[in-house]
Amino acid sequence: MKNNFLNKINNADKAYTFDDVLLKPLFSHIDRESISTETEIAKGKKFKTPFISSPMDTVTNSQMAITMGKLGGLSIIHRNMSLESQIEEVRKVLGAGCEVAAAIGPQDIEWAKKLHSETGIELIVIDNAHAHTEAMIEAIKTIKRIFKSVIVGNIATKEAVQGLIDAGADAIKVGIGAGSICTTRITTGVGVPQLSAIAEVADEASKYNIPVIADGGIRTGADVAKALAVGASSVVLGNVLAGTSDTPGEIITINNKKYKNYRGMGSLEAMKIGSKSRYNQAYLNVDELVPEGVEGLTSYKGKTEDIVTQLASYLKSTLFYCGAKTIKEFQQKSEFVLMTNAGLIESHPHDILQK
Repeated sequence: MKNNFLNKINNADKAYTFDDVLLKPLFSHIDRESISTETEIAKGKKFKTPFISSPMDTVTNSQMAITMGKLGGLSIIHRNMSLESQIEEVRKVLGAGCEVAAAIGPQDIEWAKKLHSETGIELIVIDNAHAHTEAMIEAIKTIKRIFKSVIVGNIATKEAVQGLIDAGADAIKVGIGAGSICTTRITTGVGVPQLSAIAEVADEASKYNIPVIADGGIRTGADVAKALAVGASSVVLGNVLAGTSDTPGEIITINNKKYKNYRGMGSLEAMKIGSKSRYNQAYLNVDELVPEGVEGLTSYKGKTEDIVTQLASYLKSTLFYCGAKTIKEFQQKSEFVLMTNAGLIESHPHDILQK
């Protein structure tokens, strides 16, 4: 047992996130018009783009879901509302001819049954901040008997993978504490830098041909590309979509600048409404809650459609630089270089006063 505690530090794994690496440019024999961004978000469920709007109450409602659906992506209707409201939101999206998913918790079995019987929805997301639990495994087994496709999250290690897949998961969401409005890593000290977490989970999940979804930390087109390069089949967009036209809530004007509300589902205000169960705090009174997120304003970014279309264009540019026609080919071909802090500074516009 000598030096057992010190060895925890000395033997700790090195883990990376998006700004630690760059993709190497590779020989390209293709043109942009031949590039496809189609992907499998859940087993047997293909979409034209790898983008999923986050199940957050300041990001995804039926309006956002319809826009995302028409652009070839997927949305997850959040669960910080009544069952009746979630049913109505799902119906609106399905009525517009778009596929949609809905978020529930592992304890929401009766909720799930009612949601399915009232809407016929095929995709369900069992959403919890820590999915590597016995309760989650048992919930998957039950809910898989109701829904055709079950997405499960969130995890950040390879050890969590097999149990979820054996229980019936059709896709796995990866990410603990990576979101821009998440404080889990600060308040609990728990998490894995997102790029390494995605790669580790994807290596394990690929043995079973189960797609991996990167959930958290996506800010730019570069982050999307890097997440896909290490094995994600799709990415969840929260921060990127926050403040766009189709998010819930009104535009707020302060000193002639436009903003919209944005908050983590682990923020105190969101938890008071109902999301505390996602953080395994359903039994706590309001004054006992331990927030794992923050709330604030984000700049208004304009039309949702423009942001998503631009992101798809960025992805096609990445695939062109890396000589890949498809996301699968990109995953096979792409190579990384590690980047110093000086390299990160060099990567951004510098030595200029920007207008």
